[in-house]
Amino acid sequence: WRTWAATASVSFACFTVGVAIGFPFATRSAMTCSAGAPVACTRDSATSDELLMMHMAMLIGAIVGALFAGWVCDKFGRRRAVVAATAPAVAGWCAVYVNDAFSPGAIAGRLLVGMSIGLVTTAAPLLLAEAAPKKLRGAHSILPHMAVVKGVAFMYAVPLTPLEVEWRHLALTCVLFNIVALAFSAIFVVESPRWYLARSQDIDAIESLKTLRGAWDDHELVAETAAIISRENAKTSPSGSFAAFSAWHLLTKSSLLRAVTMSCALVAIQQFG
Repeated sequence: WRTWAATASVSFACFTVGVAIGFPFATRSAMTCSAGAPVACTRDSATSDELLMMHMAMLIGAIVGALFAGWVCDKFGRRRAVVAATAPAVAGWCAVYVNDAFSPGAIAGRLLVGMSIGLVTTAAPLLLAEAAPKKLRGAHSILPHMAVVKGVAFMYAVPLTPLEVEWRHLALTCVLFNIVALAFSAIFVVESPRWYLARSQDIDAIESLKTLRGAWDDHELVAETAAIISRENAKTSPSGSFAAFSAWHLLTKSSLLRAVTMSCALVAIQQFG
């Protein structure tokens, strides 16, 4: 059950990403005003250009978060990255809630939310792929993307309800979602055994596996198994090989370049469509 609890917690963190992406659509009718309208814009509304700037601020924050996500995941661990990623989102949505619709505070809040998006969307699939059992690795790897889509669908469904929901109420909902994601991640998410093994923390790796798989109770057996894994790992993976990746490899290694090219082509087709 710990495996599924950890998976659900990571997926819920990704659900908050989808909620953030769908927030501009859900609040568009409630926040948009026209500068030439008879009724002047209030502090709870903004022009379409101002709303576009705030959405762009979130995307810029996502780029910044993604740039540092790989380093954070390798330096501090996948679990810490997922847990820590929800903290700026909580602060960002609080800033959106307490500030005017278009203000420096609201823009700063969107930047923080974007940084959280960039970090979560990098760390979550990585953690689930490394921590899942081999037979479930493919299924667990697609769960973060499904959770993002569900979050977007949730926000797209809000305007279809008969209730009149103010955008501040939705911002507060986003705060609560991220607080729940932070608590669940801190309690249930387990560090990747591969991350421990890459740093020769064999006992921690086995303890992580024991938590996820429900196996082994004897500490001596754990230590012995860790020693075996360490020896086998040393035969196939030279020291430091896990940290040998460089961003230039995306262009110099054919397998990575092929994946990047395919991804960019799919994004281009989607955007033109």
